[in-house]
Amino acid sequence: GGGDAPAALRDALSLPRRPEHIEGFDVSHAQGRAVVGSNVRFEDGSAEKSGYRRKRLTQENDDYANMRELVRWRALRAVEGRDDRPDPDLLLIDGGEGQLGAAMDALAEVGWDVPVIALAKERELVVTPDGAHDWPGDAAHLHLLQRVRDEAHRFAVAYHQQVRDEVKTALDDVPGIGPEI
Repeated sequence: GGGDAPAALRDALSLPRRPEHIEGFDVSHAQGRAVVGSNVRFEDGSAEKSGYRRKRLTQENDDYANMRELVRWRALRAVEGRDDRPDPDLLLIDGGEGQLGAAMDALAEVGWDVPVIALAKERELVVTPDGAHDWPGDAAHLHLLQRVRDEAHRFAVAYHQQVRDEVKTALDDVPGIGPEI
């Protein structure tokens, strides 16, 4: 288990319950191409790889629109009963205020009532609907969020590279486009 980090997180964020299940979200793309999203899942502080999902997104060079689409997809699956995973206790968005706002828009539109926060890379600020938290770098509950965020990022980047390679391979077969021989 993740020790008491989930309980510390509950107290620090005034969550309704201990966030045993946390889902992390990130978007990866190259100038709006090969846009993909990741949805990772942690249980009691540990990665639950069977709960990972990924999705190709509409080709948009707009990080907020991409995040809105990703979270909306997850929320719709939940409210329509099409997701086999229990609802998480907390959603963690990779990003800052803009990404958090996009996620909140998606949740409000679909009507999925799950707490959502974001973790911005620059200063490791935890951004919530009520404001930002600058927690000590050695706080166990910050480390838990960092693990979820980093894993969402890793999973998104890996899928992006796979999709990008598939696109490249397909283009290689088109006359006049592939690599010169």
